[in-house]
Amino acid sequence: MSRTVSPRAKIAATFAALAMVVGGSVVVTQTDEPEAQSEATVVDRLTRLECEVFGECPPPPVAECEGVRVEPTQNLAQVAASNPPGTTFCLDAGSYRTAEVVLQDGDSLVGEDVDQTFIEGSGRHVINASDTSAVTISDLDVSGATGDSTCRPKCGRGVWPGTDTLIERVHSHHNANLGIGGGEQGLVVRDVELSHNGSQDFLGCCAGGIKSGNSFTITGSFVHDNTGNGIWCDHKCPRFVATDNISSDNTRNGIRFEHGAALSDADVAASSALIEGNTVQRNNTSRNTPGAGIEINSASNAEVLRNILGGTIAAHGIIVRGERHPTVNIQIVDNVLNGDTIGGSRSSSLAKTPSSLLDFVARARGKLDDPSDIGRVR
Repeated sequence: MSRTVSPRAKIAATFAALAMVVGGSVVVTQTDEPEAQSEATVVDRLTRLECEVFGECPPPPVAECEGVRVEPTQNLAQVAASNPPGTTFCLDAGSYRTAEVVLQDGDSLVGEDVDQTFIEGSGRHVINASDTSAVTISDLDVSGATGDSTCRPKCGRGVWPGTDTLIERVHSHHNANLGIGGGEQGLVVRDVELSHNGSQDFLGCCAGGIKSGNSFTITGSFVHDNTGNGIWCDHKCPRFVATDNISSDNTRNGIRFEHGAALSDADVAASSALIEGNTVQRNNTSRNTPGAGIEINSASNAEVLRNILGGTIAAHGIIVRGERHPTVNIQIVDNVLNGDTIGGSRSSSLAKTPSSLLDFVARARGKLDDPSDIGRVR
């Protein structure tokens, strides 16, 4: 009887036939010319084969920073101001206690590692890139932005991005308002941690992990224990993408897509959101009403797909609500609710949705809270 041999087994068998381990060394016999190989070389070849065959590839090495080197003893704010636009600042490991660091077009602010390079601010923003384009901020720990109700919303932000800002491998925490706040079009946030941001003075308008009134993408990030919403796209927000994040233990929504009253219905109809593959759990710790893990508020064209919810406190896991604009074309599909519920207010949301959307109920794994709020459910 024949049996199928997996590609991985074939690779292993091939190496077993070729490799002969003698005294800790490996000799690889080839048909043309014998060649002694180190064990490390053979392992490297096997690793490359696994990458090619199975896609199990190690992460690429991080390139060493090349640019203006900065030491913790230097005044970081002055160094940033005294160099031309487009400068790469390579920050050595250590703590930088600084006034607001203002960046320019094309600058890159790169730390040694997020666990080794600490920028501790004392101003209304720690890093200000608000008037820039194409800035990169990476491998840093950022904290300490100050502010209160007299300067909100434009204060208390760990990072204030500009146009086409890239933020990656950054931990922004213990800022009075937001870990990342503001920004123009094209913001991309990858592999960041946003925690313990926000305060009572900023609740309602802006407090939380990250908020912008323009398009942004956040992926692969950990947003937790913030006062306010974890991940929030509001006001204009033409395109919002939140994928593969963990948003947990925030005092209000874990993820929120919203449009403000000043926006026209036509602009809302042209906007969209993708909220997919996130873990959104134990949010609304303040027991805010109505509250939710994921909230769509006065917005349309949102896909809420394959998220894992659970433990939302005194609120729905997913809610669609708001009366400022029509809320149509909301797809809520294949979410794992873990006991959470899906809801929508009678006056504003899913009851007005085209009947083709009502299939979402059958495809959401969990129970629907108060089906009369939704309309006819098939």
